[in-house]
Amino acid sequence: MKSLLKFITGASTKKARLDSEITKNKSKSNKDKKSKKERKSKKSTAGSVISEQTEATTLLSDAAVNEHLIQDFISKVNEQPTLEELLQFYASDDVPVKFDDMHIMPAVAVQTEVVKLTKSFQDFKFSYESVKEIKPGTVIVEDLVVSGTHNGEPYKFMAFPPIPATGKHVVLDPERVWFVMKDGKIVKHMILALGNLTGPPGMYISIGGNMDGPPPPGPDEESPEEESPKEESP
Repeated sequence: MKSLLKFITGASTKKARLDSEITKNKSKSNKDKKSKKERKSKKSTAGSVISEQTEATTLLSDAAVNEHLIQDFISKVNEQPTLEELLQFYASDDVPVKFDDMHIMPAVAVQTEVVKLTKSFQDFKFSYESVKEIKPGTVIVEDLVVSGTHNGEPYKFMAFPPIPATGKHVVLDPERVWFVMKDGKIVKHMILALGNLTGPPGMYISIGGNMDGPPPPGPDEESPEEESPKEESP
């Protein structure tokens, strides 16, 4: 009888130990699964963060590139450039340049006038408050100011009379300028005057030019007073 009780007690103890081991193994397995799941979740979250950071970096890089291109364009204007050096920043010579939401001229005409100004105002300069991309591909230049000393070639605007060097130092009113960029080139250019004296007309008036009334006729044109009278038919 004692032997039987001893056998039963031993069996019960073994079963209890086995149950304990099974419980421990299950607990460990559950912990491993939970840890693996947490690691997977952390990895997924980290991957998402890295993806967002990469996208943000790409956008930042594009913005920085466009801003740098416009800064380079302005710097080139300040270096007595050739027409070709300025037009290389545009997608084509015919890129539209809009003034005050009204007049539109092709880039080649606008930059031809800029080159004329740099020859008449030998320290011709663009200065500005800031250059910033406000949305993808659109760069705005705030408070762009044109200045220069009229100590070079006579300056002629449109068909108005040329004005010989006066030695006057001119500082115009500010402008706000937009550039639309695509593939590293300017595809649209807009200028808004923030004062009365801006652009080539402002430079011409500032050195004493008179733009009241229409410009005088060119050398191949006759003024109304000089037109030959028409003969009346008999």
